[in-house]
Amino acid sequence: MAKANIEGNVKAESLEVSGKIQAKTLDLEGAFTALKSIGGGFSISDPVNVGLELGRRDGTPGTPYIDFHTDGQANTDYNARIIAHSNYLDIASAGGLKINGNSVDALMMAMMGNNWSAFSTYGKVTKLVDGNIASGNIGIGAPLLNYDIIFVCGTEDNNNGTTWTCIPVWQLSEALTQNPNGNTALWFNSQAFWYVKNSSFNTTTLTVFSECAKIYKIIGVKL
Repeated sequence: MAKANIEGNVKAESLEVSGKIQAKTLDLEGAFTALKSIGGGFSISDPVNVGLELGRRDGTPGTPYIDFHTDGQANTDYNARIIAHSNYLDIASAGGLKINGNSVDALMMAMMGNNWSAFSTYGKVTKLVDGNIASGNIGIGAPLLNYDIIFVCGTEDNNNGTTWTCIPVWQLSEALTQNPNGNTALWFNSQAFWYVKNSSFNTTTLTVFSECAKIYKIIGVKL
């Protein structure tokens, strides 16, 4: 088939091309459907940065989305969906959400229920401290910086009630980097906290030198 160079607009009810289409601008009105594989996948490349933008740019609000189909059934709207509502992102999936094969749903339920048994059902969880511990040198199963998230359970008044706090490990890492010889206050509230030596975040001995609430459990989570 011969090569055709066209400058300007092309309008056609039906256009069949067996070779390659190169265009500086390609505007499609209506649906674009690939009935066969496109080179084993759909690839977008750029010599500088690659971006994929979904949604209208004409002042009209919308809810752009990406649907994933895994069951192969024509009457299934989607098996999993990523959709943008206003200024937040929603992930809809009947099977829940996982990170590296681990159920985030199970982790969230464990957090809300203050339940170690529920925590233990989440794949990459390690119990580092278990017991009613006050200040001092506390032996832990592994350095806190080995994990992605730390959950700490403590008694709010040293006698009654417990609560969990969630600590992203990057915050501990930043505290150690910025002030290796300093201290970090881990808070539940103004009546429940303890001070930890930053230098102990990367060791198997957590140095708690001042406390207003005993440590009960420390759990490390890998995502």
